[in-house]
Amino acid sequence: MNILTDYSPEMEIYSIDEVFLKLDGFDYFNLQEHGASMRKRVLKWTGIPISVGIAPTKALAKAANRIAKKFPQQTKGVHIIDSEERRIKALRWLKVEDVWGIGRQHTKRLQAQGVNTAFDFTQLPDTWVKKTMSVVRLRLKYDLMGVPTLDLEEIEPKQSIATTRTFENNYTEYDQVAERITTFTSSCAEEQSI
Repeated sequence: MNILTDYSPEMEIYSIDEVFLKLDGFDYFNLQEHGASMRKRVLKWTGIPISVGIAPTKALAKAANRIAKKFPQQTKGVHIIDSEERRIKALRWLKVEDVWGIGRQHTKRLQAQGVNTAFDFTQLPDTWVKKTMSVVRLRLKYDLMGVPTLDLEEIEPKQSIATTRTFENNYTEYDQVAERITTFTSSCAEEQSI
């Protein structure tokens, strides 16, 4: 994750092995080369192979990433959804059960309606999606249609950190006090990083 901070000032760590980078304003970049550079650097510095999906929304970026992973020879591990044609092609390929955020129960309900792909899902009426699945899935539908509705989630910084302790003895020597303060500081840092 630290390596990827060099590629965008805004990021959301989604899980232990997934991150969203905001690339707004990167129009002057060759995004294919940008993604390839990410892959190369992460592999070189960590030994971990990654795939990169780039698209105008989070849900489409997840779809692009799935394509990059599924077809590494053709994509070289980087896939970009940057046109309506590529968006539709990706959604027609992506099975509804593989859509980020759909889940098992909704998959059954959608397949019963004849919805088998992400593209089929985007063709459902908004009212049906909202009523049957929730407003969250309606936002997902719009995200898959290329309309950003799921922005990066920001982690609120903690306002303060405090660890209070009482010395077990009355220390009068500088070295003793310094050792106790060092121990308490280390303990505080460990607690706050959990």
